[in-house]
Amino acid sequence: MFGNDIGTLAVYQRTTQEGRLENLKTFEAQTGYGPLGYIALDDIHVTHGVCSDPGSCTFEIDTCGWSNADAFADVDWIRRTGLDNNLGKGPSVDHSTVTAQGHYMYALLTGLRAESQSMLISEDLDISPNYCLSFWYNMFNTVNSSLLVQQILIGMGWEGVTEVKSEDVTSDVWMKLETNISAEDAGDFFQIGLTALARSEQDNDTHRGIAIDDLSLLKSVCGEDISTTLVPPTTTTEYPPSKFDCTFETDLCLWENDPEENSAKWQIVEGHSERKLTRQEPIILLYQPVATT
Repeated sequence: MFGNDIGTLAVYQRTTQEGRLENLKTFEAQTGYGPLGYIALDDIHVTHGVCSDPGSCTFEIDTCGWSNADAFADVDWIRRTGLDNNLGKGPSVDHSTVTAQGHYMYALLTGLRAESQSMLISEDLDISPNYCLSFWYNMFNTVNSSLLVQQILIGMGWEGVTEVKSEDVTSDVWMKLETNISAEDAGDFFQIGLTALARSEQDNDTHRGIAIDDLSLLKSVCGEDISTTLVPPTTTTEYPPSKFDCTFETDLCLWENDPEENSAKWQIVEGHSERKLTRQEPIILLYQPVATT
């Protein structure tokens, strides 16, 4: 979503007059009141099961909406396993599966200048008076470094919630942190940031970094039925790719523009498009199943 005048992106699943769900999905892009802006889609992927709670993630499949904040990115958080040594050594196992194949997020601090930082930022979260944020972290060979939990409210900037200092914890051990977060009367949404901070210059001789895993964000006060035991390895059922999946590398797959909409159309483009959108009508992309007999 780019530009000063972008509007909204909505996802619909239509129902029949009887209230039954139809096998039809729709993406609708709506421009704002001004002349400039565009909305892009890529890599549609539909899987079995329910989505994770917003802000919660094991990182076994993806980052669940968490992303690097460009404004605070002297180095990126990367999703990796204990077998990945191409970007420096880190914890040998994750926390979720306790195996070398399990995934976690890692910020490599080796060789960074003093006050370098890397922020992992959540998706937009609903305003609520009570949240309990919990996750597991691993301060891998860290020296003079910190893991910061912060939140940002609309128009108020980043605010510190808590800080874990390397000198206060044991190195290369998964440890749990939980903290209460309150976001009241702060507009439509807020975000959480997890920042790896090198408080002093880091040498190039030792692999150092901060890892996080198993994020959980619940609308409750911390302290109720909190378990700190390791989660045993689990197996997952492999499903075939969904017919809704599409990378848009060659065509729209089974998706199509809504024939009832004669204004703007979804188009396949490569890289950045300088095309200026001056329309204010909605753009609708839908999946229409083929009737079978």
